[in-house]
Amino acid sequence: MPFFGELFVSEIIKKPVLDPKGDVYPSVLHNHIMGNLAEDSFEDMWTSQQADEARDKASQDPMPYWLGCMLRKALLDHKYQIGFWALKHKLTKIKL
Repeated sequence: MPFFGELFVSEIIKKPVLDPKGDVYPSVLHNHIMGNLAEDSFEDMWTSQQADEARDKASQDPMPYWLGCMLRKALLDHKYQIGFWALKHKLTKIKL
């Protein structure tokens, strides 16, 4: 991985992301759950073994990230609904 990619990943995992269910992720680019704020206090979640493991996994991710998108998490969580919606709307426009 290029140096810039390593530097970028090490910096981005310092900016956690909170989803609507209370799950906390190391960044918008990583799908490793650190904990849940609906179940634990921020301090307990942030210093937990699960959070440390999520940060470790994210920092070892071999992909160099150049930019991210808040949409990624929603797409991963709702891939089937989005896929069916796209298929339905695409099929209605196809003329046989």
